[in-house]
Amino acid sequence: MAAKIRLMRTGAKNRPCYRIVVTHGASPRDGRFIEALGSYDPKQKDSENFTMDLERAEYWLGVGAQPSETVKSLIKAARKGAGKAKGEPLDGKTTHVPGERRRKRVEVAVAGADGAGE
Repeated sequence: MAAKIRLMRTGAKNRPCYRIVVTHGASPRDGRFIEALGSYDPKQKDSENFTMDLERAEYWLGVGAQPSETVKSLIKAARKGAGKAKGEPLDGKTTHVPGERRRKRVEVAVAGADGAGE
């Protein structure tokens, strides 16, 4: 059976959210999946209502997985740059640099130690 890329419903009643997943064609909508590629929130009205690992989606398409109509449109939008790539901040800027605060404290401590030793 061929692999499919489709939406798996999560969320509550009257508050749908979906995961974009790769699954076997015969498995149920909310059943087991091979890999999760992203998420989609149809209630959100801005352009950032979905995230997708486009690199993995391209891989699965290359292997022969068949996307559903909705997932086709999401992949098309992701290729145009809408949505958010996995792991990127919304504004495209780095919001946190690991170790930045520690580096500043060490610089201040070293500068203070150099001044105290004279």
